[in-house]
Amino acid sequence: MSSPQSPSPHRWFKELRRTRQGEPCLKTYPLECEGLLRRARVTFQAGHTLKESFRVAQLEAVVRMLEEHESDFVDALGKDLNKPRFEAVVSELILVKNEALYAINNLKKWMQPQHVERNLSTTLDECLMVSEPLGVVFIVGTWCSPVETCLVPLVGAIAAVPYYLII
Repeated sequence: MSSPQSPSPHRWFKELRRTRQGEPCLKTYPLECEGLLRRARVTFQAGHTLKESFRVAQLEAVVRMLEEHESDFVDALGKDLNKPRFEAVVSELILVKNEALYAINNLKKWMQPQHVERNLSTTLDECLMVSEPLGVVFIVGTWCSPVETCLVPLVGAIAAVPYYLII
């Protein structure tokens, strides 16, 4: 039995014309996103992304990206949203970094099967709840807090569902 087909992603995107400062910004084309989504599903179904070591490496890469490119993030937030350096670092970057570090420290525990309560029909059984990823996560951020609204869900997606797309 095959899974139901997802709705077309064409309705999910709008082309943005200009940034706040009047400079042209990158456009997201629906056909490009549809291809990315298709590739993401194929990669997820291959099972390469399910290992704890893969997820930890991805979370560490998020932390490394935030540390190595902090000035780039701060400059972009300053130019586009007029955010001062302190506000950009505290409200966006540190928040994401702390989420990623928390996920790294707790991932092993989160991936363990959890014992659940037994009932009359399962008295002699060992009842466990095993968390398994179901598919690809599609993350759409907001313009007013783009780093936080894209990367905090990304950290959760890496920990829970090891394949994701961000627009």
